[in-house]
Amino acid sequence: MVNPFDRAWDLVKMPIYHGTSAKHLPGILREGLKPTSTIPDSHARQLIEHYGYDEDDDELWNRLYLYGVGDKLMIPAKYSILGSSSGGRWVGTNQRNPFQLYGEYGDKKEQDRTFDPENLPLILEMPYDSADWEDYRVGGDGFGDDNWMISETGVSPENLKVFAQAEPDMTVGQYLEMIRNKSEELGYGEDI
Repeated sequence: MVNPFDRAWDLVKMPIYHGTSAKHLPGILREGLKPTSTIPDSHARQLIEHYGYDEDDDELWNRLYLYGVGDKLMIPAKYSILGSSSGGRWVGTNQRNPFQLYGEYGDKKEQDRTFDPENLPLILEMPYDSADWEDYRVGGDGFGDDNWMISETGVSPENLKVFAQAEPDMTVGQYLEMIRNKSEELGYGEDI
């Protein structure tokens, strides 16, 4: 069992990763990375039902958050693919399910799809202390993994760097393989 001090120290040293696309990069490098998403309704339901949050706390659900992931690279990779194309399949009435991305577990045609050279997927890296990050409690039950972090503060441009970006002639499968290799090199262990 990891003691609280060791967990806190690991968090301080851990970088945070955020998936996006090249079309958003100039604005991000000029203005920084800003909170832009509210808690999804399905996650709000989970926080109410499983964690006892007050259903009438509209303030919590209407805040804007910045999402990031620590020590898991495939999650931001999939979001970067979604952000760089119309690769997500629509589900429901007005939502994209990022876990039904082209190339995740898709057929050969999806793995061989190339990206728009003007809007390549990329992953940004930032230090943990670049924002007021906190663990996202929904974790594995809802948003994919317990390594999700949220922040209501932005990250300034000087704290951001491009960690990985697809090459113009790269396929979805090659990009995901590159990210898997980087994950192994960093010792992040099993990644989805």
